[in-house]
Amino acid sequence: MKTPILTPEDELPELEHKEGCQVFEIDFRDEANEFLIITFVTIFVTLEKSGDGYNTPYDIRLKKDIHDIEYHCFDFDGNRVIDEGGVIYKELEKIIKWDYEN
Repeated sequence: MKTPILTPEDELPELEHKEGCQVFEIDFRDEANEFLIITFVTIFVTLEKSGDGYNTPYDIRLKKDIHDIEYHCFDFDGNRVIDEGGVIYKELEKIIKWDYEN
């Protein structure tokens, strides 16, 4: 297996500004290995609020915790592919953490 080059099929979804658990389905394409990867990401979101609204304006920030990354990998013919050594998972994790935790 070649080093995966993952690109999302669509733009990555944005988190909603509300507390709770948010689940997304994100489809990736790996051109190097000719794979399609269907990914389900679970993110816990909490709102951190500072300021009192009078002397100091409200500042609301999202605190994000990636709870789970579940994925299924297929070749372009629709056959299931096993992720040997977790190579695809590591690339998925890097992309998802970069986008959602920063």
